[in-house]
Amino acid sequence: MLLNLMLPLQQVQAQFLEDFEEGSKGSYAEGTVVLQSGEWLLSDALLGNQDGDRKNGGQSLRLRDGFAEMLFDFNEGVNEIQFYASNAGFSGDTGGIIRIYYSQNEGENWQQIGDDLELTDEFRLYSIPLSLTGNVRFRVEKVEGGRVSFDDFRIEPFEELSQDPKIEVRIEGVEKENGSEVVFPAINTGKEQSLSVRFTNMGEPDLSIDAIESLDSNLFYVDPEPASAIQGGESFEAEIVFSPENPGIVESIITIRSNDPESPEFNLNLRGEAIDENELISVNEARQVEFGTRVTVAGRVTVSDEFDGPVFFQDETGGLAVFDPGLIEMASRGDSIRVTGPVTEYNPVNGTAGTFLTQIAPVDGDDNIIYEIIETERSVPEPQTITIQQMNNGAFEGQLVRLEDVSIQDSGLFTGDRNYSISDESDMGVLRIDGKVNDLVDAFIPTEPVEIVGVVDRFDGTYQIKPRDGEDLAAEPFVPDGEDIDKDLTLDVVTWNVEWFGAENNGPTDNDLQMNNVIRVIEEIDADIYAFQEISNQVAFFSLADSLDQFRGFTSTFGQAQKTAFLFKTAVVDSLDSGLLFEGQDSFDWAGRLPLYFEVNATVDGITRRILLYNVHAKAFGDQPSYNRRLNAASSLKDYLDQNKSNDRVIFLGDFNDQLTSSTYDGAEQSPYSMYLEDDAYNATTEILEEKGFASYLAGDFRSMIDHIIINENLFEYHIEGAQRVENPVYIENFVNTTSDHAPVWTRFQFTGEPVELPTEIVVEPNYPNPFNPTTVIPFSLPEPTPVTVEVFDVLGRKVATLVDQQIFPAGENEIEFFARDLSSGIYLYRISFEDGAVVTGKMMLVK
Repeated sequence: MLLNLMLPLQQVQAQFLEDFEEGSKGSYAEGTVVLQSGEWLLSDALLGNQDGDRKNGGQSLRLRDGFAEMLFDFNEGVNEIQFYASNAGFSGDTGGIIRIYYSQNEGENWQQIGDDLELTDEFRLYSIPLSLTGNVRFRVEKVEGGRVSFDDFRIEPFEELSQDPKIEVRIEGVEKENGSEVVFPAINTGKEQSLSVRFTNMGEPDLSIDAIESLDSNLFYVDPEPASAIQGGESFEAEIVFSPENPGIVESIITIRSNDPESPEFNLNLRGEAIDENELISVNEARQVEFGTRVTVAGRVTVSDEFDGPVFFQDETGGLAVFDPGLIEMASRGDSIRVTGPVTEYNPVNGTAGTFLTQIAPVDGDDNIIYEIIETERSVPEPQTITIQQMNNGAFEGQLVRLEDVSIQDSGLFTGDRNYSISDESDMGVLRIDGKVNDLVDAFIPTEPVEIVGVVDRFDGTYQIKPRDGEDLAAEPFVPDGEDIDKDLTLDVVTWNVEWFGAENNGPTDNDLQMNNVIRVIEEIDADIYAFQEISNQVAFFSLADSLDQFRGFTSTFGQAQKTAFLFKTAVVDSLDSGLLFEGQDSFDWAGRLPLYFEVNATVDGITRRILLYNVHAKAFGDQPSYNRRLNAASSLKDYLDQNKSNDRVIFLGDFNDQLTSSTYDGAEQSPYSMYLEDDAYNATTEILEEKGFASYLAGDFRSMIDHIIINENLFEYHIEGAQRVENPVYIENFVNTTSDHAPVWTRFQFTGEPVELPTEIVVEPNYPNPFNPTTVIPFSLPEPTPVTVEVFDVLGRKVATLVDQQIFPAGENEIEFFARDLSSGIYLYRISFEDGAVVTGKMMLVK
């Protein structure tokens, strides 16, 4: 079988390598990026470092519907190119097809190499033999299917063919010298293991392989053997098969006899190991076997059910994990266990094979896990003290270890199911806080160097230490103030950017799961008013409201795909008015998302207070033009509130897309919202959260506090200071990927005064202030919910305004605001009509 095609292989060494580890490009927009090898052009492509990016190392090239090409030449010619490629590991990424091109005139013309390459979900190395001299550059293009991953692009320089036949032998892509050793992974007896082998003729005359001889053909053999000569520069591919029948380590030799005058007998020294699945072996030996091989191991349990995952155990040689629900339920720390089952890895995100935690767990075709808890005295292994550098080297995967004098590169509270950067004198590393570790979730991140005990996990190529409880990592718990106050006695208000809620092609991919998770969060918080941002599907939003008892909601009407919205409890909140705030606002500064106001009567513990809420979704991005737009928007809203709503109770909340004490724009000396912090008439309730290092934006490495709640002085006495918090949605699995990249932010209010008895009759108080300019308030009390009409007339009896018309107000204290900015100075009369026929009139004076 003569080949001059793409062949699936594994890693090889070459003089040119682009591993895509250097450089940064996080968007699909066409642009250049400087990598280790030189400058590349990426179009509809980026450098991906997410779980779904299959990669060797920290990142790889992700192609959506575009290409990546070298903007420089490799000047040593090309014998062969090699690269890893596969479908990406995100949802829906299948059927990827790529083409490889080369150019020898600086990219003016491109020529395709071979046929289109159909990728699979297996991230593997492909090889294309070439014979090009001089300058050359390459381009990879995705032509069909979903997103694809591409990594470790290698070029082997051109090599002149010799004047005699010359054999080159590669095993799994690695060139072997005559007499080299080839080691097979351990497998079970009765199974087979194959390694790819490629014979290439590096000479001009034909290479004749006369015989391939094995000392023990029942154990090792080559299949198929070449049936004809191999022409100059061409290759023949086959497999070396290891097929043991008995347990133990075996060695043999395969000899390739050819007409190569320098190596007429090319020898490969073969070594393999066969395992009887019922024979007890060490943990270290078990870690070396081929995935799918059944082993029997034993050790002491270091983690039982502390995590949402497997049991960890170890012996004197190493650590391992085992996933079996029965064992997880029964085992305790210190138990001595014996386990039989197949070795595999924990890969929940369809990421790069071989880069996740090694464990014993069910595999396709084999779900038989046998375990035994041996009745002996429990004894938890002592953690081994190591450095972060040693952890990163991988030798301690699965083991219980101790890191000393560790600094955590973050502040605020620990969030469950999240990674944190750590460092010691040796290296940087990763700390993983599991969502089930209640001692650490919602605890303050230590600011001084600490000792951390935990097991070493591995996820998508990254080693991480996972503490099991508060004894493994000492941290002070965070308890918001007011937790002893019943929620029936408070008004609880939330702002939450629910990432692309209900969108088909943006945000979380499973809309049903996102809906269910949002409902779960709402039920957990149990607040009275929710201000949402990024509502991208109004039908889904109203379906959300309908699915919640005693809730109603509405969305904004601006043209943006991402709308703001309010959701509220009808038993607590009576809607008086709502709409977009146009007065004094520039839609451009608000990125087309004008503030959505909501005027309500909120009744808590028998006390009713009228409140105005302004829900915003400010301009995003950390550049100066975006900063300027946020600054203008914040200023215009404050001017409006100062001039028109200083007598009202105001809550300004939402996704500010910036911080309060500093800015996401590095060039700014202060936050675009600093004017609220400097004015004693306002209280930025969430400023203290930012100061303590809390984060409401959770995606990637850019964790920041950009969702806020500000109140004016008329609400100061009602706010429960210290009740503000960032919700920690640890009860939602994989929250950032399934629900939102923002966490809810909320706080609580308790209306002052003792509960009072409802009036026995309608009472209307004089308006205040009086005289007024331009706003006055008419207060009244009702013995029961009643439709009310309020009209305003001038002294000639002409009606100038209808403030409400048959609007139902709740029992208790109520207020109606009259805004007379467009009227002339003078005396006006108001008339309040009630359902029972009662009419009350009053006189008020407007002075401008």
